[in-house]
Amino acid sequence: MNIDIDFEVYKALTAELHDEHDTYNNVIRRLLGLHPSAQPAAAGPQASWFGYDVTLPVGTQLRTSYKKTERIGTVKADGLELDGEVYPSLSAAAISIVGQNTNGWTFWKYHDAATRSWKPMMALR
Repeated sequence: MNIDIDFEVYKALTAELHDEHDTYNNVIRRLLGLHPSAQPAAAGPQASWFGYDVTLPVGTQLRTSYKKTERIGTVKADGLELDGEVYPSLSAAAISIVGQNTNGWTFWKYHDAATRSWKPMMALR
């Protein structure tokens, strides 16, 4: 079973995780006042490679515009996929576009499903 949630809800649920063994199912059960589940639930795929305690759901789109050309990347568990290649950091993906050192946090925007708008990655730090 899959349940669609927006990015703001995802961030709030993630903040409620007690440790690396806790699950989103357990968080929701605690919030609803239910007893812990007898069966461990699989956590949804996420990418925490961004650092700064920022995680994004796998599949989240990132966008930038450089020299009047829009570029879209997709969050994968191990990095940002751009044009079929996976980069281990926001900056590495940005450098592949610009050709020189670039701060990925200021270069990329993420798609916020709740507001259906693009927001700067820097806002998540």
